[in-house]
Amino acid sequence: MNKKAAVLCLDAGQTGVRACIDIPKPDGGEERIDLPEKPGVKNSHPLIPQLIERTHDAFRMFSRYQNEPMNIGKDTTIGSICVGSSGLSKDCRAEDFLDGVSDLGISEVFLAHDSVTGYLAALGHERYGAVVSAGTGVVTRGVGPHLTKRVDGWGWMIGNAGAASWMGKLALEAAMRAYDGRGPQTRLTKVAEEHFGRLDKIYLKLYSDDQSTKHLGSMAEDVTRLAGEDAVAFEICSKASKELAISAYTALRKADVDKYADIAVSGRGSVFNSRFISDHFTMYIHSMVPHAAIIDPIGDPLSGARQLGYIKPDNPLHSLIAHAIK
Repeated sequence: MNKKAAVLCLDAGQTGVRACIDIPKPDGGEERIDLPEKPGVKNSHPLIPQLIERTHDAFRMFSRYQNEPMNIGKDTTIGSICVGSSGLSKDCRAEDFLDGVSDLGISEVFLAHDSVTGYLAALGHERYGAVVSAGTGVVTRGVGPHLTKRVDGWGWMIGNAGAASWMGKLALEAAMRAYDGRGPQTRLTKVAEEHFGRLDKIYLKLYSDDQSTKHLGSMAEDVTRLAGEDAVAFEICSKASKELAISAYTALRKADVDKYADIAVSGRGSVFNSRFISDHFTMYIHSMVPHAAIIDPIGDPLSGARQLGYIKPDNPLHSLIAHAIK
């Protein structure tokens, strides 16, 4: 990686794509310039073209910033791109991405699934453990000295246990059960109506909406807020906390580090903004792995993406990073 050129980092999620530019400083450090968030990627569409489009969006904003008092010199150039993305599969080739951004003067790219950059953001590349990244969706990554394991991240229909969309889905189910008389009355009924309107019309909206995952996830904050006041909301949040802890424990076990004395577990993402979720997650983790250290993330996903070019070959994460250079 060219240490004299700036680096563009992308964190491509389903609800939004965040970007920043890391500009080298004379003292050897870097100055980070955050760019405005853009619409998220759709896992139902080919990913590489979407990443190419978001990269061009970032470059247009970069050029605009060079003409404004943002302390970005006219001679500043971007030489490489580091991307962490939802929905990144093995058939997403770094070479195809590089070809699509070569007109911007990019000579090197790094691509990884957001479970990799989420791990690096929370624990870095020198500590073993598990990181649960829980926002609209959820994916967990465990890393040991020789193995790494991804857990969940399979989407709202068959996975994402404990994610915001998962909680929203359970909240809607509870509201509909109460509406039908199949379940107890709950304050989540009002939440459902505030988000989606008439209960008997909700299914028509959800099944015709390609942003249903995002809209389900938007309910999670209200669900966690009601956890101390509503028995149904309490049960949903308790289940979510336990599911997230199970994913973390599974990742530790599959990465063969659950018995290590010095392992860390970190939860990051909007779901962990809830004190109820974070406290109960910690409780469940310690019931499964008493010696695990629960730590706050050391950075954000963009800082995790920035580390992709520095992962050594003996790190299990190295094989999960797609790299192309001209």
